[in-house]
Amino acid sequence: MVYNGVLSERQSEVLLGWSEQVLEGKQWPLQQHKRAMRCIIELLQNVSKHSGKGRYECGWDASGCLVLRSVNAVSRTQREHIERALLQANLPDLDSLRESRLDKLAEGERTEHGGAGLGFMDLRACSNDQVHSEFIPCGEEESDFVLTVKIHP
Repeated sequence: MVYNGVLSERQSEVLLGWSEQVLEGKQWPLQQHKRAMRCIIELLQNVSKHSGKGRYECGWDASGCLVLRSVNAVSRTQREHIERALLQANLPDLDSLRESRLDKLAEGERTEHGGAGLGFMDLRACSNDQVHSEFIPCGEEESDFVLTVKIHP
């Protein structure tokens, strides 16, 4: 399933429902299903809150992994913010990640968009560290931010 365009709250809800139908087709165990849904929600929120338009993909690869991808344009300032968040999210090893997430919640930090900066950490935890990101220049002041998450059955 691929969507490309404006991503309003209503469109996010529709894509969430479609993604859940894609996921239900494989009948994963409940815990894996919940982890996948957390990743789906995070990717949809990234596009809708930080850009308002972009591309969202949800499907299966040949090995049976769920592959989620979002692409949205970001300004130079947004890119710098995202790079810092990615760096911070990738610092702890997976064993320490849960504690780092709890510490961040306890400290009550909030970003300008109201989150605690936990999205990338959640993606790492839920996908068992199968998160890939890149910035593709699309002009002097903008880049496409591509975020790919792979979840194994």
